[in-house]
Amino acid sequence: MSDLIASNIAVAFGPRPLFEDVSVTVGRGDRVALVGPNGAGKTTLLRVLSGQLTPSGGTLRSPDHIHVSLHDQRPERQPIPLIDYVAPARMVELEAQLRSLELEMASGDPDVMNRYDDVRTRYDAMGGEGWHVLVDTVMRGLGFEDRQLNQNLDTFSGGELTRASLARALAGAPDVLLLDEPTNHLDMESIDWLQEHLESMPGGVVVVSHDRWFIESVCTSVLEVVAGRARRFQGSFVEYRAQQALEAVTHQKHVEKWKTEIARVQRFVDKFSAGTRSKQAQSRVKVMERLRQDAPQYADLRQRKGLDFRMPNPASSGRTVFDVRGMELGFDGGDGHEPRTLLERSDLVVEKGEKIALLGRNGSGKSTLMHALAAACVPHSEQPEGYRTGEVRVGYNVQPRLLSQHDSELVDTHSLLGNMQLAAPGLGRTDAMNLLGLFALAGDQAEQLVSTLSGGERRRLLMAMSLAGGANVLLLDEPTNHLDIESREALEAALTDYQGTVLLISHDRALVEGVATRTVVLHERTLHTVNGGFEAARELLSGSGASAQPQANAARGERASGGSPRSSSGGQGATTSSKHPTGGVKTGGSAGPTAAGSSGTSAGGGAVGGARTVKRRDGSSSARGGRPKGAKVRRPATIEQEIATLELRFGEVQTSMLDPEVYTSGEKSTAALAEHSQLERDIARRYEELEASLEHHGG
Repeated sequence: MSDLIASNIAVAFGPRPLFEDVSVTVGRGDRVALVGPNGAGKTTLLRVLSGQLTPSGGTLRSPDHIHVSLHDQRPERQPIPLIDYVAPARMVELEAQLRSLELEMASGDPDVMNRYDDVRTRYDAMGGEGWHVLVDTVMRGLGFEDRQLNQNLDTFSGGELTRASLARALAGAPDVLLLDEPTNHLDMESIDWLQEHLESMPGGVVVVSHDRWFIESVCTSVLEVVAGRARRFQGSFVEYRAQQALEAVTHQKHVEKWKTEIARVQRFVDKFSAGTRSKQAQSRVKVMERLRQDAPQYADLRQRKGLDFRMPNPASSGRTVFDVRGMELGFDGGDGHEPRTLLERSDLVVEKGEKIALLGRNGSGKSTLMHALAAACVPHSEQPEGYRTGEVRVGYNVQPRLLSQHDSELVDTHSLLGNMQLAAPGLGRTDAMNLLGLFALAGDQAEQLVSTLSGGERRRLLMAMSLAGGANVLLLDEPTNHLDIESREALEAALTDYQGTVLLISHDRALVEGVATRTVVLHERTLHTVNGGFEAARELLSGSGASAQPQANAARGERASGGSPRSSSGGQGATTSSKHPTGGVKTGGSAGPTAAGSSGTSAGGGAVGGARTVKRRDGSSSARGGRPKGAKVRRPATIEQEIATLELRFGEVQTSMLDPEVYTSGEKSTAALAEHSQLERDIARRYEELEASLEHHGG
């Protein structure tokens, strides 16, 4: 039996419908991912399902005993202690009734005894005293400390308020839990805890999230809302995306056929409208009108098309971008806060072309470190708050761009386009519009004043400005905040192709696994480099992984002539493989002894694992430094023959994907999509090899 049934739900704001005829059922154990582009109405639909918003049409039904709880992104600041806000009101009320009735029971009144039994039965049915344990578990799981429990909500930051809202929704043990971006403001450990907690919950869950890895881990079905309509897919997020890709190919064929038919009918009308066949021509006009009426459904499908953006190649920097020596970060206290050290004297070398993920718990000092690097690039600038001591050597021609979690650089009195042109004076209007479109700021909105934007829109504008400026070093602090799934995938592709250097702070596992060539973890006031990417970082933070050598005060490796720091461990590292939510497999750095001049460095000279690898655009890895000496370069004719064979097979697979027997079978469609993707990568690699071969053999 379903605990929540929504039938033909419609919501309109003024004359414009946001969505209509949306139906969804949520039963015990359901795990539903609610997906769609920004502005599709996902948050609005959650508010309808929670009963907070009355729909324009349709019905919402739920049994009286079913408790529905919503976590959204807009908790109110209230002058009440955190623990009182989180404690489930219905349990607190029943407990108060029990205490009051216990005092009255001394009179021996049978009516009091009966009332007590009734309240006690309801209290026990909802978990009894176990709610105290649940509240404590939730608070710790989401990273709250004991000292914060009696702190008033109106003293919390925005991120802490959002976590408080999530804690309140979870602590109520609802039958149906509605979550709007639950991973926002959570660190790696809290996200892991949340995944495990949701898996253990007996009730149903509907979650809106742009974290692809999270919804793949948690959800077993997908409700897609696009262009005012909704449909449900049974299966994981990866299976949903595979089905989407197959449908895109099929529908593109329909679009081309539709365009061809329109053109054919138009030619007939143009040719015979005034001649002997004018009657037939008029009938063809009616046919053409019917064909054009079919166009919107194809336009709607195009809204799901992946965004595409390629960043321009930046100016080249020197080989060493940052050489950090003996850096210490921390706060000296004041205003009632205790002194706190974030980073003890540590070293870090960042080289040209590296894409480094900087991971760690919330509050560990990642953003402070990034701001210190950015400040070092500006002559005579003041060091940021939290910087204590250390030296940052900035390499030749380093042109950085910092995307922080603040928006002070935006000019509110300028339009979005105006701000883009301030960030990149040489950027043309068309390129600026395309880049704004990547972050869902397209059309007339580009001419709006920045002062009219929401917080999320301001964040997306900052991201667009960061990519537009032609910087050769990007310092990105949580760049995926407020981006939908399509924009995150486009950003991932753009950063993967980007020819400059990237230092990235993100809790989006899919982005980290897809982009990063090295992972640095700030843990226990020390920097560590780990092999294995996100998973190895998570194990280090939880204490379950292999021991990592501390980097503070570690002996710096001797620098080979023009080379990189040597690894002080020189040991074997494990290769870690993990499934990527887009269906591929991402492999961490391979093991092996580290020689002088390699890039397998730790943040301060010691490494966890061996030689570092750099991902190519196709996702494969190669040792840094190019082709080994003496490696044979194959002749162009041999490579061209292989390309012809691969392209022939590519066409066969593409044709098979249009076969109903294939795209209606989950197993066959997934296999076809996997082979299609692999062939694309193989062909791209062969063309790269062909280019090198032509250069080697003189064209």
